[in-house]
Amino acid sequence: MSTDKTKVKEKSSQERNFKKLSNVEHVRMRTGMWLGQNSASTFEQHFFRKNNEGKYEIVHEELEDVPAKLKCLDEACMNAVDEYRKNQKDKSIPEKDKMSKLIVQLSSDRKCVTIADNGRGIPATNAEGVYLHLMYGENFDDHVKQDHVAGQNGVGISLVRMVSNYFKVKTVNNGSSFKKLFTVHDDVKKQIRSYKLSKEDTERVFLYFDEHGKFTDCNLLTKDQIDKLSPLLKKTNMQELIEKASKEDHGTSVEFELNPKYFNNLDISFNGDLMKQYLQDIAMTNPGLEVQFVFKGKKEKYKFKKGLDEIFSHSDLVYYKMDYVAPGSASQLHLETYLVIGQNKNLTWVNSIFAPQGGSAIEYLENRICDEVRKKVKL
Repeated sequence: MSTDKTKVKEKSSQERNFKKLSNVEHVRMRTGMWLGQNSASTFEQHFFRKNNEGKYEIVHEELEDVPAKLKCLDEACMNAVDEYRKNQKDKSIPEKDKMSKLIVQLSSDRKCVTIADNGRGIPATNAEGVYLHLMYGENFDDHVKQDHVAGQNGVGISLVRMVSNYFKVKTVNNGSSFKKLFTVHDDVKKQIRSYKLSKEDTERVFLYFDEHGKFTDCNLLTKDQIDKLSPLLKKTNMQELIEKASKEDHGTSVEFELNPKYFNNLDISFNGDLMKQYLQDIAMTNPGLEVQFVFKGKKEKYKFKKGLDEIFSHSDLVYYKMDYVAPGSASQLHLETYLVIGQNKNLTWVNSIFAPQGGSAIEYLENRICDEVRKKVKL
């Protein structure tokens, strides 16, 4: 008996189970690898708040949230920020067509987020690829580094779609409007379940849509079954809708609600105060961009024509500003540094992205300061 058990154990330990996962399957199975920690984490958060005298103060509070969830918000917003940054340097875009607003709306239950901008929009022929596939984008060329864009990998927004319960897009570009729901609508799920497939095959059909954005050529469904789905796909907007639009209309809107299943079944609602500060950060680090936050019927606007200078000039904080610009360098480096007396904290943004761990920019600055201090000591 014991020998038989030993043989079974040896056999099972020798078996090797290789799998080839699709992009969607891998992202969902290893969400943390793609989006960062998808479990609760405690971290220190900064807040720029006005006191009773209307002057800014910097407050630091300890919060608990899911970093991967916040990364999803960041990926969606950074697409708009990149559009704003590219617009500013592109002289071929008329001023009236350049992006000037980013509007973020949070549902009353704090789970559904809508990010809208008035940028150039995405051409209808490219829109599906942008949201459906990894490694699909327009920021791969070296010259975009000069625009200091945040997203240069072509993976961000498609990741958000893959871990969402609901993901809908509308974009208008050059007189053409594209609309599509990129997740399977409940009515469509109900129809597919009526086909009496096995539970495993039903889930594979849903996965097929998540991977391809359509049911055409899905070998688990017959042609008649796919044909019966067609009217429902149009009704629910799971089938893309491309229409003519006014030449004056342009911009992109993305609406999503995350699926708790891919975040360890944790709360996927967003912290309103944290979102406000995140959006204020975007406005502070992108001078001239108007950022709006809409929640429960209230609208808050953030716009700083002079960026962080406006924050510090409207405060009682004692600070010293160091500004370094190297327009002739390959990356057209622009480094703004504020030394604030009494803070003893490092707050770093690189291309508008907050870097809580600091990074090479902070290390470079600290090293340069130390070098200058050593020179003075030697004198």
